[in-house]
Amino acid sequence: MLLEEAIRPFLISQSSITALVGTRVYMHTRPENPPLPAVTFFEVADMRIHSHQGPSKLAGPVCQFDAWATGASGGLDVARIREAMWNAMTSISRNQRIGPSPGVEIQGVIHIGGGSNHTPETDTYHEWLRLRIWHREE
Repeated sequence: MLLEEAIRPFLISQSSITALVGTRVYMHTRPENPPLPAVTFFEVADMRIHSHQGPSKLAGPVCQFDAWATGASGGLDVARIREAMWNAMTSISRNQRIGPSPGVEIQGVIHIGGGSNHTPETDTYHEWLRLRIWHREE
């Protein structure tokens, strides 16, 4: 199973996230004109460990998680969503499997960075979180 296949089911299994966005968690981009708030995620940079003996099956891609919201509370909404995503991803125990069976075995999560933006023309607030997610590929 690919990490990308496991992330959405994991995130929507977290009540702290569904309380904020429901099941509006999308890979890469949001559908056209979706209700907000919502979350998107995608892989920013690939990383796999190889040795002279071949692949180790250990990977550590950097994934970006984006929170989107609008309106008067949009700035606070995206901050709460980002915090919920951070808490969910860092609550994963070493060797815990996430996603549908057989799942992906997570080895660790490292914070890489984040940021925020506001687009006045659409009154859209956006915060992002970049995480390196170490896992075993099978």
